[in-house]
Amino acid sequence: MPSPAALAFGIAQTRAKKLASLARDLRLRPLSREDARLYLHIALAIYVAGWEGYVERLVGAFFTETIDPLSTTFLNVHTLLSGLANKATEKFHTPSWQNSRNMLAEHTGYDPINDWTWAQRGMPGPQVRERLNEILKVRHSFAHGFSMPAYGWNTSATGEVRLTLHAIQETEAFIANLVSQTDTGMRQHIQVSYNRTLIW
Repeated sequence: MPSPAALAFGIAQTRAKKLASLARDLRLRPLSREDARLYLHIALAIYVAGWEGYVERLVGAFFTETIDPLSTTFLNVHTLLSGLANKATEKFHTPSWQNSRNMLAEHTGYDPINDWTWAQRGMPGPQVRERLNEILKVRHSFAHGFSMPAYGWNTSATGEVRLTLHAIQETEAFIANLVSQTDTGMRQHIQVSYNRTLIW
């Protein structure tokens, strides 16, 4: 079962899918190319926000799952660290792989670096980390009015740099895999390090 953080990501994923589908919705025809791309840009922004929210919620879920009210000493340390983590999540606005890894490792002790792979697509860790940062750079470009950077997944055969429905679907699958891999790693971390049985 997915963590509460992954379930919340699933809600964002559903919203982004609906928006992306509007880019090709026949009921909206004629739809200008610019309007169609707007839906795709919004969908990408939702996926990025969904990943950011996922990391923040997963840190919160860690503290929920590891609390031990019967141990006063542990409870005091746990409460202190939980408060520090809450402050850190308030400042967590750029969920690059580096920032996401640091957020998880520094506040939960779980380092996801070895879990961030995408075996189904043959992407090892370095490629996964690079792709996450590329997605953030594309979102940053249109959010701030810059030219979109060119990558293999957002450049057409003719060299046009743009988002397509295929690129958004690929982004959805990519981030969903990242969430799944991180969920599994965090679950194992809590079970092994804290001897807890989780329902997710």
